[in-house]
Amino acid sequence: MPFTIALLLSTWSILSIGFLIASIVPTARFAQPIGAIVLYPIIGVSGVFVRVESLPPVLHAVAQGLPLTYAVPLLQGIWDGQVWSAHVVDVAALVVVFVVCAAISAKIFRWESHGSLDAAIQGGVRRVIATPSNARKGTFQTTASSGACGLSSELAPVQDCG
Repeated sequence: MPFTIALLLSTWSILSIGFLIASIVPTARFAQPIGAIVLYPIIGVSGVFVRVESLPPVLHAVAQGLPLTYAVPLLQGIWDGQVWSAHVVDVAALVVVFVVCAAISAKIFRWESHGSLDAAIQGGVRRVIATPSNARKGTFQTTASSGACGLSSELAPVQDCG
C-alpha cells in the first residue's frame, strides 16, 4: 500500500506538468509533441537511467527542479522498505510541483467554444461544413442534413458525402 501511494503521488506530480502544457497550447495536436519534448529530457536527467550525482553541474542543477528527480528515490526507497520520514523532501517537492502546476493550469485554462460545432454536437448529428478559412478560426457552418457524413472538427476536414 505505501508503494501505491508513492506511485500515485509521483504520477499526479508529473501529470500536472501535462495539465500545464495542455492549458497553454491551443490544441491537442500541439500539446502531444510539446509534452514529448518536455518529458523525454526529464526522464534523461532525473536519475531514471543515470544517477543525478554523476551528471555535469548544469544538468545536476536542472534536475533539482524536476519532479521525476524526487519521484525516483521516493519510489526506490519505499520499494526497498524505507520509512516515509526518510523521504520528506521528496514528498514535499512532488506536492509543490503538483500544487503549483495545477494552480497555474487551472488559472490559465479556458474552454473554447466552437460556435456551430457545439450546436451540431448538442443538436444531434448534423452536417458541419468546414472550409480552410473557417476551420483555422474554429468556426463552422451547419446544415440540417442527417447522417454522420460531413461531420468535421478542427483536426479533420469535411468529407464529401455526395
